[in-house]
Amino acid sequence: MANKSYYRVLTDSDNDFEVADSPFVVNCTGYHSFSEEVRAASLRRDYYLLYLVRGSVEIQRPHTDRLMRSGELFLFPPGEPFTYYKPAGEPFEYYWMHFSGSYAATLLQKCGITPGRILTPGNHEGICEAFRSLFRAFLRRDAFFTLEAAAKGEALLVRTGRYLSGQSTDAPRDYSRVSGALNVIHNDLSAPVSVRELADAEHMSVSYFRRLFHEVTGMSPQEYMIFVRLNHACELLRQTELPIRAVSAAVGYDDSQYFIRLFGRRFGQSPGQYRLSSRGG
Repeated sequence: MANKSYYRVLTDSDNDFEVADSPFVVNCTGYHSFSEEVRAASLRRDYYLLYLVRGSVEIQRPHTDRLMRSGELFLFPPGEPFTYYKPAGEPFEYYWMHFSGSYAATLLQKCGITPGRILTPGNHEGICEAFRSLFRAFLRRDAFFTLEAAAKGEALLVRTGRYLSGQSTDAPRDYSRVSGALNVIHNDLSAPVSVRELADAEHMSVSYFRRLFHEVTGMSPQEYMIFVRLNHACELLRQTELPIRAVSAAVGYDDSQYFIRLFGRRFGQSPGQYRLSSRGG
């Protein structure tokens, strides 16, 4: 595959932005393959994720040099100099992503992606395809591409986290096995629903349903419902003038204070702050 680079702001050569007014933003991404000598050194304001798929590279940091091999990744944190080196004649093939945002640190922690350490998710086509899916968002460059790129960047980190934890495979998932429960969840987001009701929709015991749902979706039923409801809350906050209390009720939370706390843990800001930032305020 040819070298590729994609930038959020085409008029800026570095796209080195620290973003605090959005939960997650991909500044730039790409794929590089070199056989010549590579010696990189820089200091940036965003995170830099490097996923090595072929060859090796020496990560050079104060007081320690470490050799990174195929199937490993390294996350350089903001505000810390990074240096790496590869001699001529050896392969060096990798995917990369620079990102920032108020939720970035929390997401990385949840995914088990620790800055400053060589991590080993392994060589997986699923991670490479997640990068290529991110590239396609940058190629589209319509009015929604920044939001799409952010979603795909987050999905890439989540997928990587699953490989790091040993919970993911590249095998396709058969969502039809829990389609009845998924229909119940998505049919009316304002209606409270219990795991028992979801299990009944699939004619399963609660314990077996929990195991199967996690196997198919990679999440517990409760986690899945929270993601779906909060994502819909974001849409309502962006597109309507509904009061926060009404948004909370519309996504199934009668206790608006609980909703605000849940939203803050997920996105790193309050619903009101999210509404303001999503509209360029």
